[in-house]
Amino acid sequence: MGALADLRTRVVLALAPTNGDTWNVQEVPEDSVTPPAYVLVWGDPWIEPATHCTVTARLEIVAVAHRVGDEPGVIPVEDLVEHAIGVLRAAKLPAVRTGRPGPYQVGAVSYYAARLTLTQPVSV
Repeated sequence: MGALADLRTRVVLALAPTNGDTWNVQEVPEDSVTPPAYVLVWGDPWIEPATHCTVTARLEIVAVAHRVGDEPGVIPVEDLVEHAIGVLRAAKLPAVRTGRPGPYQVGAVSYYAARLTLTQPVSV
């Protein structure tokens, strides 16, 4: 497994539901999502040069709470973000930057979500 796939796998394992958690984790974007969920998408820019031996990769974690216009789901977006920050820290992954919540489009459906951006040097 390459360094980029390894980073994505580490994030998936950190976010995986435990002890009756009700969210799901989508390792790659798909044409639908069932909230609450974490969806992993590569950031833009995805990869930037860092040193002679490494690049900086950006992985976005989209914390999807509910459809826009629906009553908030069982887990509010704030709780999804706080949980993600905690488990990523516990997994010794880098700190994340978080954008403000807003619409996230999947197909023709808008969801209420927040993006967390993880920036990690990797050797490729």
